[in-house]
Amino acid sequence: KLPPLDADVLESELVMASNLGGSNPKNYQVWYHRRALLEPILASTSVDANDERILSIAKDELEYISNVLSIDAKNYHAWSFRQSILRTVSNSDVWESDLAYTDDLIAKDIRNNSVWNHRWFVCHRGTRMPCTLDD
Repeated sequence: KLPPLDADVLESELVMASNLGGSNPKNYQVWYHRRALLEPILASTSVDANDERILSIAKDELEYISNVLSIDAKNYHAWSFRQSILRTVSNSDVWESDLAYTDDLIAKDIRNNSVWNHRWFVCHRGTRMPCTLDD
C-alpha cells in the first residue's frame, strides 16, 4: 500500500498531469494517472458525511473535466474519468449538480450522445438499477 500524498504533492502531480494532457487530452495514461492519484483520497472517507476537503477536491476535478469537455464535448476519457469521480465520491449534492450540468450541455447540443450517456449514468447514480418516473 502506498503512503498517502500530502496536499502539495497532490497539487503538483495534478498540475503536471494537466500540463501533459493539455496538448493531448485524449491520452488515457494521463487520465489514469489522475484517477490513481485521486481515487484513494476521494474514497478515504464517507462523503455523505460532508467532508468539505474531499468535496472540494472532487468539485475542482469536475471543473477541470468540464474545461476539457468545453473543448471536446465527446472526449471518451474525460467522460469516463468524470464518472469515476462521481461514483467514488457518491455525494447526493454532487450527483444533482452533475445532472444540472448535463441539462446545460444538452441544451447546447441535443445530438451529443456522450452527454446523453452521462445523463443516464447520473440518473442511475452509476448503477444499473432502473429509475422510476418518480426519481
